Amino acid sequence: MEQLKIGSRIQQQTVLVTENNPLPPLYIFSTTIDTSIYNDITSVYSWMNIGSTNYDYTFCRVQSSMYVQSVGWSSLTQDEKFVAASNFVVDKVYRDEVLTEEQQKSFWDILVDSSYNARLNRWKVAKSYMSYYLTLTESADIAVSTKSLSDDYVIYNIQSLTTDGVDGLFDWITSTNNFSGGNGFNGKPYWSQSHQDNLMNILKEGLY
Repeated sequence: MEQLKIGSRIQQQTVLVTENNPLPPLYIFSTTIDTSIYNDITSVYSWMNIGSTNYDYTFCRVQSSMYVQSVGWSSLTQDEKFVAASNFVVDKVYRDEVLTEEQQKSFWDILVDSSYNARLNRWKVAKSYMSYYLTLTESADIAVSTKSLSDDYVIYNIQSLTTDGVDGLFDWITSTNNFSGGNGFNGKPYWSQSHQDNLMNILKEGLY
């Protein structure tokens, strides 16, 4: 995943704006920002609040982590540190600077629920995507083939052998590790590279 910036439109809404002269979007998410049109408001707070208008919780959390790594913990304001810590964007040594142990336990419950909902929605989008392109028989086949793996992904966030130590849904989709040699998605007659790439963009990257 590449690191993005958040831009906030400089020009505000006016009565002079017409259908023939529309303003650009209020916010943009891009690797580069035209500073003549947008103010760069990239921050942990912006990602965890404004970011949710375009992306799910997990995507925004990953972007927040990348932002903190790029600017450094010490450069954050106290409010930014609080947002970063309460969303577990940083290690515990930093979280302990701004949150008590009890606060961290409470925020952890929110993280678990929010992350679960993000994975669940990604899986719903992925299922909808595949069912559009597959026949009813093929849809049933992929549902049966991934039932256990998709449950493990949604419920427990088990993704792959590399990251979790056990076979995961991403292994099956990319036909890697124990799903290589035709035992994964590429062993199916309805497999295509574009389907594989699109599923990984949805499920792993949160791009949909």
